[in-house]
Amino acid sequence: MAVRLIGYGLSTLRDPRPAEAGALLAAGCHAVFLDITHRTSSPRPARDAAFRYVRPGDCIVIVRFSRFASGLRNLHDLLHQLDDARVGLRSLEEPIDTTAPDGDLVIRAVDATLQLQAAWIAEVTTEGQAAARARGQRLGSPPKLTPEQADLARQMHAAGHPAPSIAAMLKVATSTIYRLVRQPSAPDTAEDSAP
Repeated sequence: MAVRLIGYGLSTLRDPRPAEAGALLAAGCHAVFLDITHRTSSPRPARDAAFRYVRPGDCIVIVRFSRFASGLRNLHDLLHQLDDARVGLRSLEEPIDTTAPDGDLVIRAVDATLQLQAAWIAEVTTEGQAAARARGQRLGSPPKLTPEQADLARQMHAAGHPAPSIAAMLKVATSTIYRLVRQPSAPDTAEDSAP
């Protein structure tokens, strides 16, 4: 039984490509799904429809990967989704065909690239954090309240004011006040504790 070829293309409003559908039909696709969008990161209802349409043994044909996936992580996920469904993927402009005898190399190469990218980002992030700490920079989100506001919130809560009203007065979330009153207050400074 011949492999069914299902075409998928993407046209942006800035770069309409009616020729893309023609190229997919010329490649022998018996059905073509085409998304038309204003940017490549937009939802892809036609691609989703193509994924629902295919059956095991089919092959999705694309013009090139940049019009199929919105990035490396998305490409990784789509390749694995197709592989799990036993559906191939072939690009017309790139020498990539997962139905070829060595087609699993494409998936393994994307997996390895994604792992390398994640390791690289983690290493750069760790080095950047270490350098920031060495310069004395505080990491993480800035505190929601100044030390004075935090002291005021603790005093008001101890005096019986409800957390939601304290939060409204200080323009923070109620959960911020609850977290604050559960934490021990900062130790008194020598100046504060001096007789």
